[in-house]
Amino acid sequence: MLPSEAPSSYTPEGQKARSPRLLVQLGRMYEIQADRVRAESHYLSALDAAIRKADDAAEANGDPLEYTERPNYREAKCLSMQAQDMPGQVENSSSTVTPLGGLREIDRAPSDSLEPGGCFTGARRIDSRISDDFDAANALMCLGNTYRDQLRLPEAEKALNAAYEIHSRIGNDLGAANVLNLLGETHRTQLKYQEAEKAFDAAHEIHSSIGHDLGAANALDGLGETYFSQSKGPEAVKAFHAAHEIHSRAGNDLGVANALVGLGETYSSQSMYQAAEKAFHAAHEIHSRIGQSRGAANALHGLGGTYHHQLKFQEAENAYSAAHEINSQIGYDMGTANALYGLGETYRAQSRYQEAENAFGAAHEIHSRMGNHHGMGVVLTGLGETYRVQARYQEAEKALNDARTIYSWMSDSCNAGNSFHALGKLHSDQGRYNDAELCYRQALASYDHAGRGSSRARALMALGALYHTQDRYIEAEESVNEALAIFTSIAEQPGQAAASISLSYIYRSQSKHRDELDALALAEAALVLIDNPPAHADTLHRMGELQAMQDNYPKAEEFYHLAQAIYLSLDDGHGEANELRSLGWLYARQGRPAEAEKGFARARLLSAALLDEEGEAKALDGLIGAYTLQMKFEDAKVVCIDARKIYTRTGQPMSWLCSNIGASFGLWARPSTGPPLAGLFNSFFS
Repeated sequence: MLPSEAPSSYTPEGQKARSPRLLVQLGRMYEIQADRVRAESHYLSALDAAIRKADDAAEANGDPLEYTERPNYREAKCLSMQAQDMPGQVENSSSTVTPLGGLREIDRAPSDSLEPGGCFTGARRIDSRISDDFDAANALMCLGNTYRDQLRLPEAEKALNAAYEIHSRIGNDLGAANVLNLLGETHRTQLKYQEAEKAFDAAHEIHSSIGHDLGAANALDGLGETYFSQSKGPEAVKAFHAAHEIHSRAGNDLGVANALVGLGETYSSQSMYQAAEKAFHAAHEIHSRIGQSRGAANALHGLGGTYHHQLKFQEAENAYSAAHEINSQIGYDMGTANALYGLGETYRAQSRYQEAENAFGAAHEIHSRMGNHHGMGVVLTGLGETYRVQARYQEAEKALNDARTIYSWMSDSCNAGNSFHALGKLHSDQGRYNDAELCYRQALASYDHAGRGSSRARALMALGALYHTQDRYIEAEESVNEALAIFTSIAEQPGQAAASISLSYIYRSQSKHRDELDALALAEAALVLIDNPPAHADTLHRMGELQAMQDNYPKAEEFYHLAQAIYLSLDDGHGEANELRSLGWLYARQGRPAEAEKGFARARLLSAALLDEEGEAKALDGLIGAYTLQMKFEDAKVVCIDARKIYTRTGQPMSWLCSNIGASFGLWARPSTGPPLAGLFNSFFS
């Protein structure tokens, strides 16, 4: 039975004090129960006890300064006194953001030196002086880990650095490596990515050299997370794969599941959605089987984001709702708030604005109660975007400025850049182009300071779009080309595709069709490597249009067929019908009316089955021309009448072709304008 109060290391006269190791063990037991207040109290008591033992031993040896005046012990005593003076203080700092903006925390398999009875047993075989050092180092490490969980990151860093110095000095490689893993997590949470990489690399090297597979795998997991946070997709995948292999070999299910979540997030960020879904499903199955509820919710949250990116909004909503339910049941507030944020994003994407506002409001309330300023900023940004798309510009500007103020106070350059970026979009929507340009440039400066190349590239694309809107084509091209160069340098295929497509539209506005086709070819090459079939099909369709404009009919036909095959694989009848109509017009222009007829007829059937009257009318227009070219006048009359019924029913004017051909057959009066029938097809199909 656990004590109801944390035991003090100071006991009445004649009563034996608890040992530092016992206090650390009790602290770990409380930490497992998520009682971080009692855990912290026990670790502080353990640290006090270890320091007093060192003081007593030094005094007994005639050197009262031998231990406590060492730099790491002075730091330890200072930490202990500060923490006891301010037990409720929480320092808020920035944390890592998932693709949809929430915080993600991973339960890792515990390292030996954090577990009661692990390295403590071996410590009994070293002399008492080193034993006192060892006790102090482990108390500091556990204390630092508790501070990290509470986002008291400066305190965590101080405690862990002190622990690392002691473990290194006494030659405890395993302890030093475990502390480096925790330091890496702390640096990553503060967006100090270079320091995080160095810590994880050093931890991996030490763990590997002493044959400690679990620690090496945890270091690789940390490296993967750090690379992912910097949009270094290939490096992240390599690290997570290596971690997954070690965990699998060791039979560590928790580690396997965590590595799968990391892979899923990385695949999703690279638009490799099928691979991401597979990884998240596997992770969810493992977490559920071993009773790791928080891990299962984490995997569901990742699935929600992956579905959202694919516009599978119902599936995304189901996944986020399930994650919210689990996190609420286990009392994990951070996960609950993250799930609410994901739901808010999903509702907004479906124009369900009131539900989005409610979800964001609930998430903001939780983050406020926790004192998690970073989470508050993320939610305010989502809320601001929700107001923006409703043209509630004043409310949007206030929410986004509040988010920017929070990030500036936290010295979080990356997310401050995100706020400036969102403000730029807001001002652009309002036609305040000078203000929008200023915000985008402030975003660029923030991303430069944070070293976020991928975010800088996206801001450059937004700036390019702003210039494009103002017909400032040279500046637009320069901005988007710079973004493309960044995406290429970091091998981010989705960014390369998006930048190339953006460039193609800038060239189209200037009638630079050769440059437009080249840009689309670059986009298509990137889209082949990622899982975004709709964008790939649309790009192929546009390439077909450009080839047809240049009378390169075989290439145009090839691109239309490729696009049609993608839509067919997606069971997208609207897309397939559009490609069939394009093929029909292409055949008609080449004097192949029988093939044109088949394409238009199939397109009509697809559109009719989908109750798409607009698409059906377009297919009927094509059939009118194909029948007339083949002298099938009776068939042409029938489809003319069918097309007119649709135009009348939908309240749309008849198309130029239907109106003129029908009038030529005497079905209705000839329009007052338009070419004579003799020149009708030449002008239409040219």
